[in-house]
Amino acid sequence: MNRNDQIRRIERLEVELSARLTQASVTSRRPLAIIMKHKQWLFPGAGLAFGVMLARIPFRNVVTRSISATLLAMRVRRIASRALQRM
Repeated sequence: MNRNDQIRRIERLEVELSARLTQASVTSRRPLAIIMKHKQWLFPGAGLAFGVMLARIPFRNVVTRSISATLLAMRVRRIASRALQRM
């Protein structure tokens, strides 16, 4: 392959690369456009999905986990206040 053929090949590859980069930049904006278009349904849909997920967890487990988390938070607060008083 002579020098002129190499130059033409490089130029053709640069044009193809530029086209692919342009295409990639356009498609990368597409998810944000979809979110902005359907944003009024985004939060209710997320709440519905979260509700479905919670419905599969027995209510008893939710209550016991929340009680455990509350007791843990109270213990941590007590320990933190004692540590701050010592300083």
